[in-house]
Amino acid sequence: MLGGLVFWFVLSALIYFYQSNFFSLLGNSGYSVNVWSSSFECGFIGHSIKINNFGVGFFLILVFFVLFDLEISLLLNSAFQFEFYNNGVYYLVFVLILSLGFFLEVVFGYVGWCN
Repeated sequence: MLGGLVFWFVLSALIYFYQSNFFSLLGNSGYSVNVWSSSFECGFIGHSIKINNFGVGFFLILVFFVLFDLEISLLLNSAFQFEFYNNGVYYLVFVLILSLGFFLEVVFGYVGWCN
């Protein structure tokens, strides 16, 4: 377990250093090295402009789409699996928890259908 934590810490540190252009600053030998590590690829610089284009409602809809898509992909091929008859209760509990969570978010107003 400790090895897994160390692995994720090292991986997170490498991603952080890569995103902060740390590696391009190490070998500064007179010419611009940060071309390969910069985010200027499609005509815009992503690090200089900080705009939040997505709202919380969009994010919630996205999460529910992924969860319901996972549920549908699990349930569509369950008729062809013999394990479904043994684990049918787990599928039912999964669907009920998902439906209850979605219902509660609609009732409490986290997901708004109108502007």
